[in-house]
Formats: sequence, structure tokens, C-alpha cells
Amino acid sequence: MAAPGKPSITILPNNPTANDNLNCMVTLPSDAGSHTVVYTVQWQKDGASENDLTTPIVTADRIEAAEAWTCTVTAAIQGHEDQYATQSDVAEVLIQSSGPKTPTIKIQPASPAETDNVICVVTPHVEAQSTDSYLYEWILNNSSVEHNSPVLPYNQTSSTETWACRVTAFDSEGAAGTPALSTEVTIN
Repeated sequence: MAAPGKPSITILPNNPTANDNLNCMVTLPSDAGSHTVVYTVQWQKDGASENDLTTPIVTADRIEAAEAWTCTVTAAIQGHEDQYATQSDVAEVLIQSSGPKTPTIKIQPASPAETDNVICVVTPHVEAQSTDSYLYEWILNNSSVEHNSPVLPYNQTSSTETWACRVTAFDSEGAAGTPALSTEVTIN
């Protein structure tokens, strides 16, 4: 009896974000003859063993951006794990930023007068980081206007104009989230 051949492993997805589960895909060798091959999975995060993780899947709630995860698999002949075992190579992935969560936005006042500044109020998503930043875009009658500020001064608006605000959140690594668009308001 001989140890089985080396298992082949890959971690999927190839470029995971903090929203993805990790799956250590194992292809076992077919050279065990009539013997049953069993395998064990070992995960490491940033070089430290994650001993409580013994299955091929790590769920997204355990993962954060910028972490390095590795998977190693040992294949062995069942009942002879101490004598006939072969360890795989190591598969590794680096967790990418998933970008910030989309904030909620609204314009205040809801019915602005010509003498009112119009304010795009951002309510960060509950999972937002304190390092998130925002890009503001004002939209006049369905056309984008160059003005990257949460406040649109009253002297830049006129009666009967229709305005909306679009906000894109960026995390500390520069990854952009999905833009949020306010409802439109008309200047009275």
C-alpha cells in the first residue's frame, strides 16, 4: 500500500471580495487502487491557522478585505492516515475590497424656494466605515452639473428648475460603491 498522489486544489472565486464565500476545490488523485481516500482541509488567514475551519468552505462573515487566505489539503488512505498521507500544494487568495455600501440620500428642503440652499443629505449605510468618502454630483433637468459639494447654493438655482443629487461612496482603498440617486425637487 502506498500513499495517494498529491491532491490538486484551487480556491474559488479567484479574486474574492469580503462578500464572497471561499471554496477550496479539491481534485483527489485516482491512484489509490481499491482503497478509500479521505482528505482533511487546513485553512490559514494571514499565516495563522484557523483550526476551527475544517471544511472546504469559509463563509463570507469570516472574511475581510486585505486578508490573505490559504488552503492546504491532505489526502490519506482511510484507516491509515498516519502512514499513507500526501499533502497538497498551498492555494492562496488575497481578499479584495468589495467597495462601500450604498448610502441613503435625500434633498433638503423637500420643496426649496429660490432663496434656499439645496442640501444633499447622506445617511451612511449601517456597515459604512468612518474612512468612506463621497463624491457628489448634481443633476439639473436630467443633465449632470459640475459641482462636487453636498450644498448647492441658492444663487446657482432658478425657479422651476428640477434638481437631483447622485452620491457615490468610496472606501479607503478607492473602491467605488453603487451610486445612490435622490428623488427630484423643483425650485419654487
